[in-house]
Amino acid sequence: MASLPTPYISLQEYIEGEERSEVLHEYYRGEVFPMEATTLRHQDIAGEIYTALKIQLQDKPCRVRFHGARVCTGSDGLYAYPDIVVVCGKTQGSRDDPNTIANPKVIVEVLSPSTKDYDRGTKFELFTCNPSLTEYVAVHQDQLLIEHRIKQPDGSWLLRFIRGMESTLKLETLPVSIPFSVIYPPAD
Repeated sequence: MASLPTPYISLQEYIEGEERSEVLHEYYRGEVFPMEATTLRHQDIAGEIYTALKIQLQDKPCRVRFHGARVCTGSDGLYAYPDIVVVCGKTQGSRDDPNTIANPKVIVEVLSPSTKDYDRGTKFELFTCNPSLTEYVAVHQDQLLIEHRIKQPDGSWLLRFIRGMESTLKLETLPVSIPFSVIYPPAD
């Protein structure tokens, strides 16, 4: 039996649907994908990173946004909700929706088992189409490991692996240092 084709949803239909929906969805080239629920560990890690960023950037012209802040990647058509987004300077909305961030500087994703390959692969590649993005941080929740990608002057991306409880995440483009002991709080 043949599967039915996925119905095409226009960007405007997606945006209007998100305003009414109780569940967040990502959008890519006419397809809509519901976001999965997160674990308590995922929420703890994202919350600790968000808090540390808010404190360390409070006197800077940057704004930190948490779960529920939609980001677009430009002409390639991805609209997604990273765990944490940092915007420096005036937040720019997309040309199609003023409530969608078009100029992220730093994106942080806490990796879930079911989406980690997508977050580290295709999603990262699509986010790199956004010229304002300078750093992409992928935080493993099941091990003490962070994959820190930094945009280089020539437009390429450098990948650093940071491991172990004695380590610290140091952003390159913002004055932020967060020890792993803060990022990875003890489990309940």
